[in-house]
Amino acid sequence: MTFAGVLNSAAGVSVAIDLPNQIDGQIVTVVRMHIQPGSLRVMRGSQVVAGQPIGLMGESGNAQGKCDHVEVRFFRGGQLVKTVDPVTWIANRMGQPVPMPASIQQRVSKAFVNGRVAPSRQAPIRGSLAAGIAGTFNAFTRGEMVEGNDIWFRGHFTGLWFWSGAFTSTSTQGLIKV
Repeated sequence: MTFAGVLNSAAGVSVAIDLPNQIDGQIVTVVRMHIQPGSLRVMRGSQVVAGQPIGLMGESGNAQGKCDHVEVRFFRGGQLVKTVDPVTWIANRMGQPVPMPASIQQRVSKAFVNGRVAPSRQAPIRGSLAAGIAGTFNAFTRGEMVEGNDIWFRGHFTGLWFWSGAFTSTSTQGLIKV
């Protein structure tokens, strides 16, 4: 266990667990977020095993109702290299390849970007991506113009809207227009 506690205001109570074996020289970390405050059953430095309870599903941070937010992150030399879709990654490790549909695309954030309920800076924020994180998107739309760009990507897993100018590619190729 590399972390157990409040990760940040968005993630709330969280745990980060490094897997025992590196993949391609990278440390693989599974992050679980929005855990119910006061329910953690592990602490930093603990050894955990498959199936061990770590805490109760909650709605800490910016969760809108109880949820189990899972991220799989790859690190090299202490630097985040990438994040991957946990459902696809776990299924592939279990020998059940799950291809990503053509209408789902990933874009890497070049800056911190907020996920909003509508394609506008005035819309409520319900999530975010840090710089260097690969977001998974299934659609785009034209929304509020920000710095000369009105393209917004819709998050595949969250349904939130992210301004495309915060990503290394603003291409809408492969995404469905809504």
